[in-house]
Amino acid sequence: MPGDIIVADDDGAVVVPVKLAEQVIDEGSKHHEWEAFSKIRLMEGGDLRRYYPLSDAARPEYEEWLKAQTKKP
Repeated sequence: MPGDIIVADDDGAVVVPVKLAEQVIDEGSKHHEWEAFSKIRLMEGGDLRRYYPLSDAARPEYEEWLKAQTKKP
């Protein structure tokens, strides 16, 4: 539809209705944050099954990490 947003990369393309753009941006930001956390933990030798996708068991650890990130200047 006219006005829809098209995003594409090497993995494929997706079309987002403009009315959902804000929601998609919010969800994408959350996803980016936990992926950054997961990457750090995996580089430290963490278990892939625990950190990608983020397991319920790792969520409290992620929440603490996130709080520490938002406190930094």
